[in-house]
Amino acid sequence: MNQQHAPRFLVEQLFVPAPGEEFDFVAEDHRGALGIFSTAGSGKLPVQPDGWTKATRELIEYIHSMPSSGRAIGRSPRTTTGNYADFYRYSERGFYAFDWRLNNGPYERLSMPEVEAPISGLPSELRWVVVSLNWIEFNAMPNFSFDEVEAL
Repeated sequence: MNQQHAPRFLVEQLFVPAPGEEFDFVAEDHRGALGIFSTAGSGKLPVQPDGWTKATRELIEYIHSMPSSGRAIGRSPRTTTGNYADFYRYSERGFYAFDWRLNNGPYERLSMPEVEAPISGLPSELRWVVVSLNWIEFNAMPNFSFDEVEAL
């Protein structure tokens, strides 16, 4: 992570969007690549504006309907046991796929897209929900946690 460009968050600015239940959100890195992060019920992210959670669910539903644009590549060794088909489908649609490691994290990259989806391929009325992680690069980052970002 490039600490020089990393934003600073107060611990109070981090939240779990759906405590105890799976919640997926979309983020964009500094190159414009898109990633889907699955919270596993306890993964954190910076506080978002009102209506964000509902609109994010709508965007995830849209992504589920997108056609495949390539293969899921760079699969994590963790995915050799268990069912990670949903993560592979995200990557087949052009998204980096991250999952929160249960209990204390971090988000772990489980697969990468062969062909990256552009943000322009998402509905314009839902693009505002994409979380900007403009100080990192998904293809160079196997793990990530907001807790790693220095607090004020």
